[in-house]
Amino acid sequence: MATINTTRKTILLCFFTWVILNSLSFSTFDLPFIWIAFVPLIYIIQKLSIIRLAKYGFVFSYLYYLCTLYWLIAFHEISAVFAFPIYASYFMMAMILSKYVSTKFPKIRFLVFPLIWLCFEIIRSVGFFGFRWNTPADALWKQLVFLQSADMIGAWGVSFIILLTNSALAELVLSWEKTKNITLAIKKSAIPLYITVFIFLCNLAYGVSSMNNWKEIIDTKLFRERVALMQPNRPGHSSWYREGDELSQKYLDMMKSVTNENPDLILQTEIMLSHYFWEDIEGYGIDHPRNKYSKQFIELSKELDIPIIITHFSADQKTGKSYNSATFIKYTNDVMVTNIYRKIHIVPFGEWIPGSQNWPWFDNLIKSMGAAWASPGEELTILTSKNGIKIAILICFEDIYAILGRLFVKKGVQYFVNPTNDGWAYKWKLGAKAPLWQHLANTTHTAISLRRSIARSVNTGITTVVDPMGRMDIAPIKEYEEGTYVAEVPVMPITHKSLYVLNGWTIQYIIFFLAIILILLTIWTDKNSKILKSIISENE
Repeated sequence: MATINTTRKTILLCFFTWVILNSLSFSTFDLPFIWIAFVPLIYIIQKLSIIRLAKYGFVFSYLYYLCTLYWLIAFHEISAVFAFPIYASYFMMAMILSKYVSTKFPKIRFLVFPLIWLCFEIIRSVGFFGFRWNTPADALWKQLVFLQSADMIGAWGVSFIILLTNSALAELVLSWEKTKNITLAIKKSAIPLYITVFIFLCNLAYGVSSMNNWKEIIDTKLFRERVALMQPNRPGHSSWYREGDELSQKYLDMMKSVTNENPDLILQTEIMLSHYFWEDIEGYGIDHPRNKYSKQFIELSKELDIPIIITHFSADQKTGKSYNSATFIKYTNDVMVTNIYRKIHIVPFGEWIPGSQNWPWFDNLIKSMGAAWASPGEELTILTSKNGIKIAILICFEDIYAILGRLFVKKGVQYFVNPTNDGWAYKWKLGAKAPLWQHLANTTHTAISLRRSIARSVNTGITTVVDPMGRMDIAPIKEYEEGTYVAEVPVMPITHKSLYVLNGWTIQYIIFFLAIILILLTIWTDKNSKILKSIISENE
């Protein structure tokens, strides 16, 4: 019985340590534990049967999401019931398959975990359930020297280096456990250690060289546009129908207040206007009392002689679909020019749940929670500033999807603007700042991967400009306070395309397909499921 208790204590210690170290690696703690956070997990994977991995893996993966993404419950209560179990299942399967494949291929065990874990991280980030949030590379937003290689290999390549480091250290621990001699342990783990150290040092050297080079270019050679960033601090529980006039006047006053700072563009936050802006104008007429403030927003650009970006709902009358949208308005020779962008990557469970319309009771339930109201847009809308600069809009958490931003850069975009609304976090008094800082941290790799600035107007903060090397010009406005900030945004030349922009998901595909090949090879060569049977109930 004592042995069982000790084993259980070891299991719990390893899983708890993984959850705690991993959670502390991300904002708002930002401790540099990501380089060792997975060591206890990789170690215990090799010690447990598949049955135990399934049980402990799911429970502690759910606990990890609860610790880091608890604030999603404030966004939509159904997150804890639907989203967390789905994402926890991904991690559980990664643990089980890492055990299975590494048992078959012990000589490359140190490569198996990084490949398979990232395979499921990739799955977690794509498709309807796609929520690319707090992946290993996102923990490096304050360790920028290690993140610079994202302009070649993307955040997934950087995540592989992080997990490879963890895996090599776990190999050292496993070897030491067998030999009880650190010298012998290092010798037994020599190949994983040498390979990892070489890759780590190459990444570090590239980071140092890259930062020195880009610092000189960004600070001395790039043109800058002055972008006025709004942070209105509109509470998420505020009613547009009760407070719409008051809020509209507030937005107008805030935008007018920055004119003496000569901005080239004024950017509002996501869904600043909670109604169907253009549809109301078309249906009721611009001079209808209902559109009193809408008319003022349209004319504001002309009055100030500054292009503006406003955000609102829009709809397709033919299909009946609704969209989370933004409109760019500017005047050329007194003629209004508008461009509308409809958010392409929308929030799972929040903005949409495909097929919910097939079950009216379910559709009514989730819509009562404010979910499933939007459809994904399809058009890559390119804007041209008053200085002739090509701009694109990424709405809300689209700024953490470098693969989406890449499509815009290939079409000539020179920097991005990002209207965001995190006002729903008002539901939580404790920890309400966490999603604001996590979102900002997760933006860093996008700016580096694309080598493009991202100017963010965020309803409740953190309003910021992230430059092409990941440095941040954070507005001097506290979280959950209102204010404006006119920032100078570094503008990249159209001709510059990073290797990531040119090659896209090459590294991601390589990681994904290598993992799938290893899994299929293991299954194919495991005659009569001998290996599988041997690890189903061992140590039980």
